[in-house]
Amino acid sequence: MKEKITITKKIISLILILFLFIPAMLIFAACNINNDRDFFRLSTGGRHTLYIDNAGNLWAWGDNSRYQLGGFNPTGELDPVHVNTGGRMNNARIVSVAAGWEHNLAIDEFGNLWAWGQNDRGQLGDATTTNRATPIRVNTGNRMNNARIISIAVGGRHSLAIDEFGFLWSWGDNGEIM
Repeated sequence: MKEKITITKKIISLILILFLFIPAMLIFAACNINNDRDFFRLSTGGRHTLYIDNAGNLWAWGDNSRYQLGGFNPTGELDPVHVNTGGRMNNARIVSVAAGWEHNLAIDEFGNLWAWGQNDRGQLGDATTTNRATPIRVNTGNRMNNARIISIAVGGRHSLAIDEFGFLWSWGDNGEIM
């Protein structure tokens, strides 16, 4: 009986590798990525991918129906494009990125938090439900005491951040009592 369970586990592991990891590697290999840029960080969302190169530049490709690539082309991009920041980030290096279903968060080298994409549940943290085509700075003012952000994560329609003092902050959809 133990042998059947062991064999079943091995078969399930092989199926997961074949159907999850290999297609992801093929999609990644099929993209036209400039070999002059090394990857520093990578994050995948619902139907898009973000990466930070070693110089701190932010790149994206995939679906852009909710502006998750940081641009105005609603059809999306097959090859990586530089995320249009609208000049708001003042050329600050990006050090961390998190891709959600159709929204994103990024932290710059100064600990500032940026968000863009779909905002129907307030997941961008700008006190609106307006989708944003370019990154906006999340106000970490009064409630967060202007703390530097050191870690981020996103879900389908909610966002999370940990500040320099270790406090965890969340905003967006609370349908699952996040």
